[in-house]
Amino acid sequence: REQLTSNRAQAHALLLDDLLAGRHNSPGTVADRARELDLELPSHPNLLVVEPTGVGRSLTDDTVESLVLALGLAPPDRTTPSTQRSHLCTRREQRAILLLPSAIGRAHVDVASRATGVHGCLVERSTIAGVGSAWRLASEALDTAPDHAFEDRAVLDSGDGQLLALLTARPTADTSEVVRTVLGSLTEAANAHILEGLS
Repeated sequence: REQLTSNRAQAHALLLDDLLAGRHNSPGTVADRARELDLELPSHPNLLVVEPTGVGRSLTDDTVESLVLALGLAPPDRTTPSTQRSHLCTRREQRAILLLPSAIGRAHVDVASRATGVHGCLVERSTIAGVGSAWRLASEALDTAPDHAFEDRAVLDSGDGQLLALLTARPTADTSEVVRTVLGSLTEAANAHILEGLS
């Protein structure tokens, strides 16, 4: 415990690493660790995975820090009051993974990503226990997305990830999730006429 709390930035990254791997992600365990580390994690966070745009570019610590600042958050190595630390950040080779408050939506993330020269995938309103699944969905979306997917935006969303999983025959593909994330409220009975017209 002393080792975990002596370096807060490293401890925060280790917590996110555990969540991505599905370790120690029960509500009680996460709440205990968050309390020890002065974190206020959202119950339904957004998970952002980004990588540098362009072939041959590398993701540097400066780029990640610039992205975090562009999102209006404090970089991992800066101390802030506990009420402001509601996010986590870690790295996987040339990708950065950020656990964000649900208030930071796709439009804000898209602007910040363009400004810092990265593109990525944002899975909104995940659960703490579902962070690992959200990470796999976003990571696989970045693995398989064609270049033209980023022509008019820097960030894919959950619907894009679900559709790419279906089109590339991933074992995790779920047609009901494609319908929910892509069509959303169009599938409600009250909107049947709109869906019929769309068809």
